[in-house]
Amino acid sequence: MDSIEKETITTNTPVVIRSAVPIRANYQDYREELRKDFLYTCAYCTKSETESRAVGWTIDHYFPQKYAKDLVNEYRNLMWSCSFCNNYKKAHLPKKEDIERGITIVKADKEDPTECYEIDEDSLKPVPRDEKGKYNIAVLHLDRRELIEMRKRRQKLAGGVVDIKRGINALLNMNTDMFSGEQRARIVKLREKMKKDARAAGLELREFIEKRNHEAAIDRDVVNLEEKKTTREYLKSIDAICETFETDYLAKHL
Repeated sequence: MDSIEKETITTNTPVVIRSAVPIRANYQDYREELRKDFLYTCAYCTKSETESRAVGWTIDHYFPQKYAKDLVNEYRNLMWSCSFCNNYKKAHLPKKEDIERGITIVKADKEDPTECYEIDEDSLKPVPRDEKGKYNIAVLHLDRRELIEMRKRRQKLAGGVVDIKRGINALLNMNTDMFSGEQRARIVKLREKMKKDARAAGLELREFIEKRNHEAAIDRDVVNLEEKKTTREYLKSIDAICETFETDYLAKHL
């Protein structure tokens, strides 16, 4: 790998907090907890379910099943992923010497992706801060067009958020001497309420993000599970899964 000189301060701050979940025999049964823990977003490209625009979703094994059969059902090894990132990542696993150097796929429940790459404000393409960033961009194709378009939409939305933040900061830091006694009292009261409700606001913000990112269309259809089971049994009884046919026989049925 080519050396990248740009340095970054590593704080290893995770952006995903995993829930304590009961042990299950089949990793697919962790699906709903995984979606919620990852705020209904891709662990690798940060795309949300509602931003995916017909892109599929799946459970990815951080350490591929090919190399880590004992971790197939380990919750810590499971990542919620869009089908694009899952397909690009596949069974990629760096050599042992590179893993020792920290050249691995970013794990959102252990670190912040922005510590190894940043998004250029003009091109909206990822720029590596270090070798790890270069590896992630290359393996996951984080500079692909659909992600650039997603960042453009987010950039427009962020403009409004910045204005709101400025208004809040202005209120919190406003010099109240210019106001009358009554107005000053109202501003001070509002400030105190904002500070007191900060924690509640944080919880509400998480709830808002979950609702915004959550795509109900890919929820597990509990009502139809029994119907699906019946359908699978029917197909199993009629499909010629284990049979072999002569080409001429199949050709007659084309």
